[in-house]
Amino acid sequence: MPREVWRTLFDNALEGMLLAMPNGNIVAANAVACRMLGRTEADLQKLAREDLTVMDDAASAFFDRRDREGRSRGRLTLRRADGSTLTADASSTIVDAPEGTRVHVRLVDVTEDARERRTLEILAKAGRVLGESLDIKETLQRLLSLVVPELADIAAVDLLESAESHRFVVAHRDPTSQAELVKEELARASTLGTKSYVSVPLIARGRTLGALTLASTGGVPAYDEHGLELATALAHRAALAVDNAFTHAAALQATRLRDDVLEIVSHDLKNPLNTIKLSAGSLARHSDAEEIPVLRRAVERAERLIKDLLLVAKMDLAKISLDRGPTSVRAILDGVVALHEGAAAAKSLALVSTVEGQLDVVVDRHRVAQMLDNLVANAIQITESGSVELRARAVGPSLVIEVKDTGPGIAPDVLPHVFDRFWQSAHAGRASAGLGLAIARGIAQAHGGDITIETAIGRGTTFTASLPIAPT
Repeated sequence: MPREVWRTLFDNALEGMLLAMPNGNIVAANAVACRMLGRTEADLQKLAREDLTVMDDAASAFFDRRDREGRSRGRLTLRRADGSTLTADASSTIVDAPEGTRVHVRLVDVTEDARERRTLEILAKAGRVLGESLDIKETLQRLLSLVVPELADIAAVDLLESAESHRFVVAHRDPTSQAELVKEELARASTLGTKSYVSVPLIARGRTLGALTLASTGGVPAYDEHGLELATALAHRAALAVDNAFTHAAALQATRLRDDVLEIVSHDLKNPLNTIKLSAGSLARHSDAEEIPVLRRAVERAERLIKDLLLVAKMDLAKISLDRGPTSVRAILDGVVALHEGAAAAKSLALVSTVEGQLDVVVDRHRVAQMLDNLVANAIQITESGSVELRARAVGPSLVIEVKDTGPGIAPDVLPHVFDRFWQSAHAGRASAGLGLAIARGIAQAHGGDITIETAIGRGTTFTASLPIAPT
């Protein structure tokens, strides 16, 4: 092909074109390549390969393959005259020309596509990292480990506390510099060689929680509008994670405070209750006043309430202790029926129990009895006529115990709240604190089981407790 024709095609190509020596020195560049690289052809001819190309692993592999096979294709990171970089889809071919061996290079600027893909990858990684823990410091340290060195040479998160900002976590490309950075205020960060930085606020639910700062000391390109957008997107995700962590920490603190109050109140109530119980016993020996049984029942009810409150506190912390041992299901049910037959008879209710086969299980007998006590007491309380039935059987590896009543049933709108603490049926009045069903389910779950409900308005309710026959 005549040189004039080749040069015309070369200059008018829609893609960037370079002609170079085997050592990388550029001989010719078309207008598209010059615009792409922000340099004139004469400027390009003065550059060595290392001046124009970021010699990372991808570039080394690209040139090694070209030298071995005579051609290569891949992505290169190239430097513009202003110091910024671009990502180019490059193909390079060694050709024989009248002047000797030359290298023909075709360049297509894919910076925006590469940026978009890289942005999505980074944000996806950040989402995973920020969702792995509810510990604020650990979460943010993991985020900065992702940011450095991929997006920044230096990164820090400052959080607001009592209207004052303090540096919470920090990361540096050179780990030995982290201690130095902690002591540096951003305004004096030039001592660390900072050439460019971006700082964006951490905002969640309209509240500013702090700021994320990314800085370049030359290891990563200077920040532009794209860098600001990416930092803002990361800050948004980090702010949500910090807000969630703060909320979780506050909830834990509130739970601890509540449990401390419950234990203190319960402990302090026992002393006056014991005094009342002893006084009632002393009075009973010298008097047959009608008020004495009333006092004793009031004390017993208060003691049960204290125990329930303490057990609810333990349920939150997964601390319900179990003393498991082999026991007869029949013995448990007989004990529950004996305890409640008086209350059932007072309402003319039939209270019956059935055990299919000889069932022996390994459970905490007293806890399971307490679970059934609560379920049966609830059934008797809400049932005005008919019966309350207990039925136990083995289903595979599970013990299934049903407590079925002929009461009014549970309305669909309140069914999701039946196991809530302090929930009471509209038919129960104020006879209890509303902890019985919550405790029953907590005991079942402590054994590795659960309680489910089947109900129909006007046709009664069945609570079904499923427990492992043996510990797993």
